[in-house]
Amino acid sequence: MKNWIRVLALVLVLVMTAAVFAACGSTNPGPDKEKDKETSKTSESGEKQTDAETQQTGPKTALDEFLDDFKSDYKDREFKVAVFPDDAALIWRDVDWLAEDYTGDTINDAVYVRNKTVEDILGITISAVPQSDYAGIQEITNGISSGNKTYDALNISCKNAFSAAQGEYLRELHEFGEITLNAPWWDANVLKDMSIGGQNYILTGDINTMYKKSIAVIMFNKRIIQDIDLNGIGTPYQLRDSKEWTIENMVEMGSLFSNDVDSNDKYDEHDQYGLIYFCNMAATAMIGAGTQFVTKNEDDIPELTFYSEDTVDILDELATLLYDQSLAWSWSAAGLHEDTAFAMFKADQSLFYYGELHAVAEMRAMGSPFGIMPMPLLDDAQDQYHHSINPDVAAVIAIPADVEDDKFTGEVLDCIAAASRDILTPAYYEQNLQGKVSRDEESRETLDIVITTINYDIGYLSIPDIAQMLNGMANSRSKDLASKYTAAESTIQAALDEIVEKFS
Repeated sequence: MKNWIRVLALVLVLVMTAAVFAACGSTNPGPDKEKDKETSKTSESGEKQTDAETQQTGPKTALDEFLDDFKSDYKDREFKVAVFPDDAALIWRDVDWLAEDYTGDTINDAVYVRNKTVEDILGITISAVPQSDYAGIQEITNGISSGNKTYDALNISCKNAFSAAQGEYLRELHEFGEITLNAPWWDANVLKDMSIGGQNYILTGDINTMYKKSIAVIMFNKRIIQDIDLNGIGTPYQLRDSKEWTIENMVEMGSLFSNDVDSNDKYDEHDQYGLIYFCNMAATAMIGAGTQFVTKNEDDIPELTFYSEDTVDILDELATLLYDQSLAWSWSAAGLHEDTAFAMFKADQSLFYYGELHAVAEMRAMGSPFGIMPMPLLDDAQDQYHHSINPDVAAVIAIPADVEDDKFTGEVLDCIAAASRDILTPAYYEQNLQGKVSRDEESRETLDIVITTINYDIGYLSIPDIAQMLNGMANSRSKDLASKYTAAESTIQAALDEIVEKFS
Protein backbone atom coordinates (compact mmCIF):
# COMPACT_ATOMS: atom_id res chain seq x y z
CA MET A 1 0.00 0.00 0.00
CA LYS A 2 2.88 2.35 0.83
CA ASN A 3 4.30 2.09 -2.69
CA TRP A 4 1.19 3.26 -4.50
CA ILE A 5 0.71 6.07 -1.98
CA ARG A 6 4.28 7.16 -2.67
CA VAL A 7 3.68 7.13 -6.43
CA LEU A 8 0.45 9.10 -6.05
CA ALA A 9 2.15 11.70 -3.88
CA LEU A 10 5.04 12.09 -6.28
CA VAL A 11 2.75 12.40 -9.30
CA LEU A 12 0.84 15.20 -7.57
CA VAL A 13 4.07 16.93 -6.57
CA LEU A 14 5.39 16.75 -10.13
CA VAL A 15 2.13 18.05 -11.59
CA MET A 16 2.05 20.96 -9.14
CA THR A 17 5.71 21.81 -9.61
CA ALA A 18 5.27 21.89 -13.37
CA ALA A 19 2.26 24.20 -13.02
CA VAL A 20 3.98 26.54 -10.59
CA PHE A 21 7.10 26.96 -12.69
CA ALA A 22 5.61 26.93 -16.17
CA ALA A 23 6.29 30.66 -16.46
CA CYS A 24 9.60 30.68 -14.62
CA GLY A 25 13.14 30.87 -15.87
CA SER A 26 15.62 28.08 -15.23
CA THR A 27 17.05 29.91 -12.23
CA ASN A 28 13.97 29.19 -10.11
CA PRO A 29 13.64 25.99 -8.07
CA GLY A 30 11.88 23.13 -9.82
CA PRO A 31 12.45 20.06 -11.95
CA ASP A 32 14.96 20.02 -14.81
CA LYS A 33 13.28 21.38 -17.93
CA GLU A 34 14.78 18.79 -20.25
CA LYS A 35 13.65 15.96 -18.01
CA ASP A 36 10.14 17.41 -17.94
CA LYS A 37 9.91 16.89 -21.71
CA GLU A 38 10.35 13.13 -21.36
CA THR A 39 7.14 11.19 -20.94
CA SER A 40 8.92 7.94 -20.14
CA LYS A 41 12.37 6.59 -19.49
CA THR A 42 14.03 3.25 -20.09
CA SER A 43 15.57 1.31 -17.22
CA GLU A 44 18.78 -0.68 -17.50
CA SER A 45 16.66 -3.79 -18.14
CA GLY A 46 14.98 -2.08 -21.10
CA GLU A 47 11.58 -1.69 -19.39
CA LYS A 48 9.71 1.60 -19.64
CA GLN A 49 9.30 3.59 -16.45
CA THR A 50 6.91 6.42 -15.68
CA ASP A 51 8.30 9.77 -14.56
CA ALA A 52 6.97 9.19 -11.04
CA GLU A 53 8.62 5.78 -10.84
CA THR A 54 11.92 7.17 -12.14
CA GLN A 55 11.74 10.01 -9.64
CA GLN A 56 11.78 7.48 -6.80
CA THR A 57 15.33 6.49 -7.74
CA GLY A 58 16.48 10.11 -7.99
CA PRO A 59 17.01 12.73 -5.28
CA LYS A 60 14.55 12.41 -2.43
CA THR A 61 11.82 14.96 -1.99
CA ALA A 62 10.75 16.07 1.48
CA LEU A 63 7.71 13.83 1.13
CA ASP A 64 10.04 10.91 0.37
CA GLU A 65 11.83 11.56 3.65
CA PHE A 66 8.55 11.64 5.54
CA LEU A 67 7.19 8.49 3.90
CA ASP A 68 10.34 6.53 4.70
CA ASP A 69 9.24 6.23 8.35
CA PHE A 70 5.48 6.56 7.98
CA LYS A 71 3.51 3.43 8.84
CA SER A 72 0.23 4.70 10.30
CA ASP A 73 -3.27 4.52 8.82
CA TYR A 74 -5.60 7.40 9.62
CA LYS A 75 -8.39 6.51 7.19
CA ASP A 76 -11.35 8.89 7.32
CA ARG A 77 -10.07 10.95 10.27
CA GLU A 78 -10.46 14.72 10.34
CA PHE A 79 -7.57 17.07 11.14
CA LYS A 80 -8.87 20.45 12.35
CA VAL A 81 -6.66 23.51 12.41
CA ALA A 82 -7.61 27.03 13.53
CA VAL A 83 -6.49 29.62 10.96
CA PHE A 84 -6.59 33.36 10.30
CA PRO A 85 -9.92 34.91 9.14
CA ASP A 86 -11.24 34.23 5.63
CA ASP A 87 -11.88 37.82 4.61
CA ALA A 88 -10.73 39.06 1.21
CA ALA A 89 -10.72 42.64 2.51
CA LEU A 90 -7.94 41.88 4.99
CA ILE A 91 -4.23 41.97 4.14
CA TRP A 92 -3.69 39.37 6.86
CA ARG A 93 -6.35 36.88 5.84
CA ASP A 94 -5.54 33.20 5.61
CA VAL A 95 -3.77 32.10 2.43
CA ASP A 96 -1.96 28.99 3.69
CA TRP A 97 -4.82 26.62 4.48
CA LEU A 98 -8.12 27.56 2.83
CA ALA A 99 -8.20 26.44 -0.81
CA GLU A 100 -11.32 24.78 -2.17
CA ASP A 101 -10.24 24.41 -5.80
CA TYR A 102 -7.88 25.75 -8.46
CA THR A 103 -8.30 29.49 -9.03
CA GLY A 104 -5.16 30.38 -11.00
CA ASP A 105 -3.63 32.10 -7.96
CA THR A 106 -0.14 30.69 -7.37
CA ILE A 107 -0.42 30.23 -3.61
CA ASN A 108 -4.04 29.07 -3.59
CA ASP A 109 -3.32 26.38 -6.18
CA ALA A 110 -0.22 25.22 -4.31
CA VAL A 111 -2.19 24.98 -1.04
CA TYR A 112 -4.97 23.09 -2.80
CA VAL A 113 -2.57 20.50 -4.24
CA ARG A 114 -0.62 20.25 -0.99
CA ASN A 115 -3.77 19.61 1.02
CA LYS A 116 -5.05 17.03 -1.46
CA THR A 117 -1.66 15.32 -1.53
CA VAL A 118 -1.59 14.98 2.27
CA GLU A 119 -5.22 13.88 2.43
CA ASP A 120 -4.55 11.14 -0.12
CA ILE A 121 -1.36 9.97 1.59
CA LEU A 122 -2.81 9.85 5.11
CA GLY A 123 -6.45 9.07 4.26
CA ILE A 124 -7.64 12.12 6.22
CA THR A 125 -9.61 15.31 5.68
CA ILE A 126 -7.96 18.65 6.51
CA SER A 127 -10.50 21.08 7.94
CA ALA A 128 -9.24 24.66 8.25
CA VAL A 129 -11.49 26.73 10.52
CA PRO A 130 -11.17 30.53 10.10
CA GLN A 131 -11.23 32.58 13.28
CA SER A 132 -13.21 35.79 13.58
CA ASP A 133 -10.14 37.85 14.50
CA TYR A 134 -6.45 37.06 14.00
CA ALA A 135 -5.50 39.66 16.65
CA GLY A 136 -7.11 37.71 19.50
CA ILE A 137 -7.56 34.07 20.43
CA GLN A 138 -10.15 34.28 23.19
CA GLU A 139 -12.43 31.81 21.44
CA ILE A 140 -9.57 29.31 21.16
CA THR A 141 -8.41 29.62 24.76
CA ASN A 142 -12.01 29.48 26.01
CA GLY A 143 -12.48 26.23 24.12
CA ILE A 144 -9.31 24.75 25.60
CA SER A 145 -10.35 25.80 29.12
CA SER A 146 -13.79 24.24 28.70
CA GLY A 147 -12.37 20.93 27.48
CA ASN A 148 -14.06 21.05 24.08
CA LYS A 149 -10.98 19.57 22.33
CA THR A 150 -11.82 21.48 19.16
CA TYR A 151 -8.51 21.70 17.28
CA ASP A 152 -5.61 19.40 16.47
CA ALA A 153 -3.32 22.35 15.69
CA LEU A 154 -3.34 26.14 15.71
CA ASN A 155 -2.13 28.53 13.02
CA ILE A 156 -2.09 31.80 14.97
CA SER A 157 -0.02 34.97 15.28
CA CYS A 158 3.35 34.81 16.99
CA LYS A 159 2.18 37.32 19.58
CA ASN A 160 -0.90 35.26 20.41
CA ALA A 161 1.04 32.01 20.52
CA PHE A 162 3.60 33.39 22.95
CA SER A 163 0.83 34.75 25.15
CA ALA A 164 -1.08 31.45 25.03
CA ALA A 165 2.06 29.54 26.00
CA GLN A 166 2.39 31.64 29.14
CA GLY A 167 -1.23 30.86 29.96
CA GLU A 168 -0.56 27.11 29.65
CA TYR A 169 -2.89 26.76 26.65
CA LEU A 170 -0.20 25.15 24.46
CA ARG A 171 1.83 21.96 24.52
CA GLU A 172 5.59 22.25 24.95
CA LEU A 173 7.07 20.82 21.75
CA HIS A 174 9.85 18.67 23.24
CA GLU A 175 7.47 17.16 25.77
CA PHE A 176 4.96 16.63 22.95
CA GLY A 177 7.62 14.60 21.18
CA GLU A 178 5.76 13.59 18.01
CA ILE A 179 7.03 16.27 15.62
CA THR A 180 10.38 15.81 13.87
CA LEU A 181 11.77 19.12 15.08
CA ASN A 182 15.12 18.65 13.33
CA ALA A 183 13.50 18.00 9.93
CA PRO A 184 14.45 20.43 7.14
CA TRP A 185 10.85 21.58 6.75
CA TRP A 186 10.92 23.29 10.18
CA ASP A 187 12.91 26.50 10.82
CA ALA A 188 15.67 25.68 13.32
CA ASN A 189 16.13 29.38 14.12
CA VAL A 190 12.75 29.70 15.84
CA LEU A 191 13.55 26.75 18.11
CA LYS A 192 16.95 28.21 18.98
CA ASP A 193 15.82 31.81 19.47
CA MET A 194 12.37 31.44 21.05
CA SER A 195 13.17 28.85 23.70
CA ILE A 196 13.21 29.77 27.38
CA GLY A 197 14.84 27.30 29.71
CA GLY A 198 14.80 24.74 26.91
CA GLN A 199 11.05 25.06 26.36
CA ASN A 200 9.52 25.71 22.91
CA TYR A 201 5.92 26.32 21.92
CA ILE A 202 6.16 27.82 18.43
CA LEU A 203 7.07 26.43 15.00
CA THR A 204 7.61 28.06 11.63
CA GLY A 205 8.90 26.71 8.36
CA ASP A 206 7.73 25.52 4.96
CA ILE A 207 4.22 24.86 6.27
CA ASN A 208 3.44 28.62 6.16
CA THR A 209 4.05 31.59 3.90
CA MET A 210 2.28 34.14 6.11
CA TYR A 211 5.15 34.58 8.55
CA LYS A 212 7.44 35.19 5.56
CA LYS A 213 5.05 37.88 4.29
CA SER A 214 5.69 39.84 7.50
CA ILE A 215 9.50 40.01 7.15
CA ALA A 216 10.80 43.57 6.73
CA VAL A 217 12.90 44.21 3.60
CA ILE A 218 14.01 47.03 1.31
CA MET A 219 12.74 47.34 -2.27
CA PHE A 220 14.47 49.51 -4.84
CA ASN A 221 13.42 51.04 -8.14
CA LYS A 222 15.55 49.56 -10.95
CA ARG A 223 14.74 52.31 -13.43
CA ILE A 224 15.97 55.00 -11.05
CA ILE A 225 19.16 53.02 -10.37
CA GLN A 226 19.82 52.95 -14.12
CA ASP A 227 19.12 56.66 -14.55
CA ILE A 228 21.23 58.15 -11.76
CA ASP A 229 25.01 58.41 -11.58
CA LEU A 230 26.02 56.10 -8.72
CA ASN A 231 29.44 57.77 -8.43
CA GLY A 232 31.18 54.41 -8.28
CA ILE A 233 29.20 53.19 -5.27
CA GLY A 234 28.03 50.05 -7.05
CA THR A 235 24.56 48.67 -7.65
CA PRO A 236 22.45 47.47 -4.70
CA TYR A 237 23.00 43.82 -5.62
CA GLN A 238 26.77 44.34 -5.90
CA LEU A 239 26.79 45.94 -2.46
CA ARG A 240 24.67 43.10 -1.05
CA ASP A 241 27.07 40.44 -2.33
CA SER A 242 30.21 42.23 -1.12
CA LYS A 243 28.63 42.86 2.33
CA GLU A 244 28.81 46.60 1.69
CA TRP A 245 25.02 47.07 1.74
CA THR A 246 25.31 49.38 4.75
CA ILE A 247 23.25 52.21 6.22
CA GLU A 248 25.95 54.65 5.08
CA ASN A 249 25.83 53.48 1.46
CA MET A 250 22.05 53.50 1.52
CA VAL A 251 22.17 57.14 2.65
CA GLU A 252 24.67 58.02 -0.08
CA MET A 253 22.64 56.36 -2.83
CA GLY A 254 19.36 57.85 -1.61
CA SER A 255 20.78 61.38 -1.53
CA LEU A 256 21.52 61.12 -5.26
CA PHE A 257 17.78 61.05 -6.00
CA SER A 258 16.12 63.13 -3.25
CA ASN A 259 14.68 66.39 -4.57
CA ASP A 260 12.29 69.16 -3.51
CA VAL A 261 10.39 68.84 -6.79
CA ASP A 262 8.17 71.92 -6.40
CA SER A 263 10.97 74.03 -4.82
CA ASN A 264 8.77 75.20 -1.96
CA ASP A 265 11.25 74.26 0.79
CA LYS A 266 8.71 71.80 2.14
CA TYR A 267 9.18 68.06 1.82
CA ASP A 268 5.89 66.18 1.53
CA GLU A 269 4.22 63.46 -0.54
CA HIS A 270 4.75 65.48 -3.73
CA ASP A 271 8.56 65.31 -3.67
CA GLN A 272 11.27 62.73 -4.40
CA TYR A 273 13.08 60.72 -1.75
CA GLY A 274 15.86 58.28 -1.19
CA LEU A 275 13.57 56.25 1.10
CA ILE A 276 9.91 55.85 2.02
CA TYR A 277 9.36 54.07 5.32
CA PHE A 278 7.12 53.31 8.31
CA CYS A 279 8.12 53.98 11.92
CA ASN A 280 8.76 50.33 12.84
CA MET A 281 11.83 50.45 10.59
CA ALA A 282 13.63 51.86 13.63
CA ALA A 283 13.29 48.51 15.41
CA THR A 284 13.76 46.16 12.45
CA ALA A 285 16.74 48.15 11.11
CA MET A 286 18.35 48.06 14.55
CA ILE A 287 17.91 44.27 14.54
CA GLY A 288 19.34 44.26 11.01
CA ALA A 289 22.36 46.19 12.30
CA GLY A 290 23.02 43.64 15.03
CA THR A 291 21.06 44.93 18.04
CA GLN A 292 19.97 42.16 20.41
CA PHE A 293 16.99 43.16 22.52
CA VAL A 294 17.63 40.17 24.77
CA THR A 295 20.50 37.69 25.02
CA LYS A 296 20.12 34.25 26.56
CA ASN A 297 22.46 33.08 29.28
CA GLU A 298 23.97 29.59 29.72
CA ASP A 299 20.68 28.37 31.23
CA ASP A 300 18.76 29.52 28.14
CA ILE A 301 17.13 32.35 30.09
CA PRO A 302 16.73 35.67 28.24
CA GLU A 303 18.33 38.72 29.80
CA LEU A 304 17.70 42.31 28.76
CA THR A 305 20.64 43.59 26.68
CA PHE A 306 18.93 46.21 24.52
CA TYR A 307 20.53 49.35 25.91
CA SER A 308 24.28 49.81 25.47
CA GLU A 309 26.78 52.18 23.90
CA ASP A 310 26.62 50.06 20.76
CA THR A 311 22.84 50.47 20.60
CA VAL A 312 23.18 54.26 20.95
CA ASP A 313 25.76 54.28 18.14
CA ILE A 314 23.48 52.17 15.91
CA LEU A 315 20.56 54.55 16.45
CA ASP A 316 22.81 57.54 15.69
CA GLU A 317 23.88 55.92 12.42
CA LEU A 318 20.31 54.99 11.57
CA ALA A 319 19.15 58.55 12.26
CA THR A 320 21.26 59.78 9.34
CA LEU A 321 18.96 57.75 7.11
CA LEU A 322 15.56 58.07 8.80
CA TYR A 323 15.55 61.54 10.33
CA ASP A 324 16.72 63.70 7.40
CA GLN A 325 13.39 64.91 5.98
CA SER A 326 15.02 65.85 2.68
CA LEU A 327 16.19 62.25 2.30
CA ALA A 328 13.48 60.02 3.82
CA TRP A 329 9.71 60.32 4.05
CA SER A 330 7.77 58.54 6.80
CA TRP A 331 4.11 57.94 6.05
CA SER A 332 3.45 57.18 9.73
CA ALA A 333 5.01 60.48 10.84
CA ALA A 334 2.93 62.25 8.19
CA GLY A 335 -0.21 60.64 9.60
CA LEU A 336 -1.12 59.09 6.24
CA HIS A 337 -2.11 55.60 5.11
CA GLU A 338 0.29 53.23 3.40
CA ASP A 339 -1.76 53.54 0.21
CA THR A 340 -0.17 56.98 -0.21
CA ALA A 341 3.29 55.47 0.21
CA PHE A 342 2.51 52.70 -2.28
CA ALA A 343 1.33 55.28 -4.83
CA MET A 344 4.49 57.34 -4.39
CA PHE A 345 6.82 54.39 -4.96
CA LYS A 346 4.81 53.24 -7.98
CA ALA A 347 5.13 56.77 -9.40
CA ASP A 348 8.94 56.61 -9.17
CA GLN A 349 9.09 59.11 -6.30
CA SER A 350 11.53 57.11 -4.20
CA LEU A 351 14.64 55.05 -4.83
CA PHE A 352 14.03 52.76 -1.83
CA TYR A 353 10.90 51.50 -0.11
CA TYR A 354 10.87 49.89 3.31
CA GLY A 355 8.07 47.41 3.85
CA GLU A 356 7.17 43.84 4.61
CA LEU A 357 7.30 41.17 1.92
CA HIS A 358 3.53 41.31 1.47
CA ALA A 359 4.09 44.70 -0.20
CA VAL A 360 5.79 42.97 -3.15
CA ALA A 361 2.38 41.96 -4.53
CA GLU A 362 1.21 45.57 -4.33
CA MET A 363 4.22 46.83 -6.30
CA ARG A 364 3.53 44.62 -9.31
CA ALA A 365 1.15 47.30 -10.56
CA MET A 366 3.95 49.88 -10.91
CA GLY A 367 5.38 50.73 -14.30
CA SER A 368 9.05 50.42 -13.36
CA PRO A 369 10.74 47.14 -12.39
CA PHE A 370 11.98 46.79 -8.84
CA GLY A 371 14.31 44.57 -6.86
CA ILE A 372 14.35 43.20 -3.32
CA MET A 373 17.18 43.82 -0.84
CA PRO A 374 17.95 42.69 2.71
CA MET A 375 17.86 45.11 5.63
CA PRO A 376 21.13 47.11 5.59
CA LEU A 377 24.18 46.21 7.65
CA LEU A 378 25.63 48.62 10.21
CA ASP A 379 29.00 48.46 8.43
CA ASP A 380 31.07 46.06 6.35
CA ALA A 381 32.51 44.47 9.50
CA GLN A 382 29.12 42.96 10.38
CA ASP A 383 29.17 39.19 10.00
CA GLN A 384 25.78 38.63 8.37
CA TYR A 385 22.36 40.08 7.58
CA HIS A 386 19.58 39.92 10.18
CA HIS A 387 15.82 40.11 9.75
CA SER A 388 12.66 39.97 11.83
CA ILE A 389 9.05 38.96 11.50
CA ASN A 390 6.16 41.14 12.63
CA PRO A 391 4.87 39.54 15.86
CA ASP A 392 1.36 40.94 15.46
CA VAL A 393 0.65 39.27 12.11
CA ALA A 394 3.24 36.53 11.50
CA ALA A 395 1.45 33.17 11.54
CA VAL A 396 3.07 30.30 13.47
CA ILE A 397 2.13 26.72 14.31
CA ALA A 398 1.28 25.69 17.88
CA ILE A 399 -0.28 22.63 19.55
CA PRO A 400 -3.30 23.22 21.83
CA ALA A 401 -2.94 21.87 25.35
CA ASP A 402 -5.98 19.61 25.05
CA VAL A 403 -4.67 17.50 22.15
CA GLU A 404 -4.95 13.81 23.10
CA ASP A 405 -3.68 11.87 20.07
CA ASP A 406 -0.13 13.19 19.96
CA LYS A 407 1.03 10.78 17.25
CA PHE A 408 -1.80 11.76 14.90
CA THR A 409 -1.20 15.49 15.31
CA GLY A 410 2.57 15.17 15.01
CA GLU A 411 2.57 12.98 11.91
CA VAL A 412 -0.05 15.07 10.12
CA LEU A 413 1.87 18.29 10.78
CA ASP A 414 5.14 16.72 9.62
CA CYS A 415 3.45 15.44 6.46
CA ILE A 416 1.86 18.82 5.68
CA ALA A 417 5.18 20.60 6.31
CA ALA A 418 7.09 18.12 4.12
CA ALA A 419 4.57 18.49 1.30
CA SER A 420 4.79 22.27 1.72
CA ARG A 421 8.55 22.13 1.23
CA ASP A 422 7.99 20.41 -2.12
CA ILE A 423 4.97 22.44 -3.24
CA LEU A 424 4.16 25.60 -1.24
CA THR A 425 7.66 27.05 -0.75
CA PRO A 426 8.52 26.94 -4.49
CA ALA A 427 5.14 28.57 -5.18
CA TYR A 428 5.94 31.33 -2.68
CA TYR A 429 9.21 32.10 -4.46
CA GLU A 430 7.42 32.14 -7.81
CA GLN A 431 4.73 34.51 -6.54
CA ASN A 432 7.31 36.98 -5.26
CA LEU A 433 9.55 36.81 -8.33
CA GLN A 434 6.95 37.33 -11.02
CA GLY A 435 5.71 40.56 -12.58
CA LYS A 436 7.80 43.70 -12.08
CA VAL A 437 10.43 41.87 -10.07
CA SER A 438 11.18 40.27 -13.44
CA ARG A 439 12.10 36.94 -11.89
CA ASP A 440 15.70 38.08 -11.59
CA GLU A 441 18.09 35.66 -9.97
CA GLU A 442 19.35 38.44 -7.68
CA SER A 443 15.93 38.91 -6.03
CA ARG A 444 15.65 35.17 -5.56
CA GLU A 445 19.00 35.21 -3.79
CA THR A 446 17.75 38.03 -1.58
CA LEU A 447 14.72 35.94 -0.57
CA ASP A 448 17.06 33.10 0.34
CA ILE A 449 19.12 35.48 2.49
CA VAL A 450 16.09 37.06 4.15
CA ILE A 451 14.22 33.86 5.01
CA THR A 452 17.29 32.09 6.39
CA THR A 453 18.49 34.99 8.58
CA ILE A 454 15.41 35.64 10.71
CA ASN A 455 16.19 36.60 14.31
CA TYR A 456 13.29 35.61 16.53
CA ASP A 457 14.27 38.06 19.27
CA ILE A 458 12.07 37.42 22.31
CA GLY A 459 12.51 41.01 23.44
CA TYR A 460 11.14 42.44 20.20
CA LEU A 461 8.53 39.76 19.54
CA SER A 462 7.02 39.48 23.01
CA ILE A 463 7.57 42.82 24.80
CA PRO A 464 5.60 45.53 22.95
CA ASP A 465 6.98 48.35 25.14
CA ILE A 466 10.35 48.31 23.33
CA ALA A 467 8.81 48.47 19.86
CA GLN A 468 6.35 51.18 20.93
CA MET A 469 9.18 53.25 22.37
CA LEU A 470 11.19 53.01 19.14
CA ASN A 471 8.12 53.70 16.97
CA GLY A 472 7.44 56.89 18.92
CA MET A 473 11.06 57.98 18.65
CA ALA A 474 11.04 57.40 14.88
CA ASN A 475 7.85 59.41 14.36
CA SER A 476 9.21 62.32 16.44
CA ARG A 477 12.73 61.88 15.00
CA SER A 478 14.21 61.65 18.48
CA LYS A 479 17.73 60.33 19.16
CA ASP A 480 17.45 60.66 22.94
CA LEU A 481 17.54 56.93 23.59
CA ALA A 482 19.01 57.31 27.08
CA SER A 483 16.07 59.20 28.59
CA LYS A 484 13.43 57.28 26.65
CA TYR A 485 14.85 53.95 27.73
CA THR A 486 15.34 55.03 31.34
CA ALA A 487 11.66 55.95 31.52
CA ALA A 488 10.58 52.60 30.09
CA GLU A 489 13.22 50.25 31.54
CA SER A 490 11.35 49.14 34.67
CA THR A 491 8.25 48.28 32.66
CA ILE A 492 10.28 46.38 30.06
CA GLN A 493 12.23 44.45 32.71
CA ALA A 494 9.04 43.57 34.57
CA ALA A 495 7.50 42.22 31.36
CA LEU A 496 10.55 40.03 30.70
CA ASP A 497 10.62 38.80 34.31
CA GLU A 498 6.97 37.80 34.03
CA ILE A 499 7.62 35.85 30.83
CA VAL A 500 10.52 33.95 32.38
CA GLU A 501 8.55 33.24 35.55
CA LYS A 502 5.58 31.85 33.63
CA PHE A 503 7.78 29.62 31.49
CA SER A 504 9.67 28.31 34.51
